[in-house]
Amino acid sequence: MGNDNKEIITMNDILLVVKKRMVLILVFVAAVSIFEAVRINKIKPMYAVTASLILENMAPKSVTDNDMFYAPNDLGVDYYRTQCRILSSRFLAEKVFNMLHLDNDVEFKDSKDPVGLLLSKVSVEQERYSWAVFVHVYDNNPKRAALIANAIVDAYIIQDVERKLLLKQNNKPTFSLPIEQLKEMSMEKMSIISGIRILDKAVVPNSPVFPNRIKSIMLAIIISAFAGVVISYAFEIFSPSLKKVKKAKLQ
Repeated sequence: MGNDNKEIITMNDILLVVKKRMVLILVFVAAVSIFEAVRINKIKPMYAVTASLILENMAPKSVTDNDMFYAPNDLGVDYYRTQCRILSSRFLAEKVFNMLHLDNDVEFKDSKDPVGLLLSKVSVEQERYSWAVFVHVYDNNPKRAALIANAIVDAYIIQDVERKLLLKQNNKPTFSLPIEQLKEMSMEKMSIISGIRILDKAVVPNSPVFPNRIKSIMLAIIISAFAGVVISYAFEIFSPSLKKVKKAKLQ
């Protein structure tokens, strides 16, 4: 018996409300979209760069100024995990910080832990079932992001060559080059000695990865339009206008 008095909401009822409140809905959508555009413009853009390495996992058997010979060295998955840990270590970050003289950079100068701030921008990823390792850097400054990524790669190769030179000094010969020649050695030669090949250097990106202005504004338009319809319909439910329309139809 109570079902006889229950009103059923139809699509026509919703369309009537939308038509009636069209101006209000459009103003609401415009206001939300403008607010979102202003909010996005205040957000510092975040840029992402990537430098990639090939850890060939090859240990030099003998290295001279003229000849270099290699013997495969299968160290397994733990080797690559260790190298990824070195790439994201504070030890390496301190080297990069000094290489780039980031103590003169405004963002790092005001930080209580500038090296920690540098590390927070870095992410290292190993590609599964391959020797490829990717160094990702996220920064508000695209040029600085590329510099940091490439400096991490260079510092990593340098420290690996230094380690092999130290092994040589401790009567554990890795290759036959005097440590004095390290400063004169090119990155290309160091790369050959270490068995670490630079696949791609980081380049300065043209656009940020965050925020996506177009996507954010389009999402704001869709959500605000839906919310505007819902709010408008809620107003109609609590007002007698919708009932009057339904009674007029029945008559």
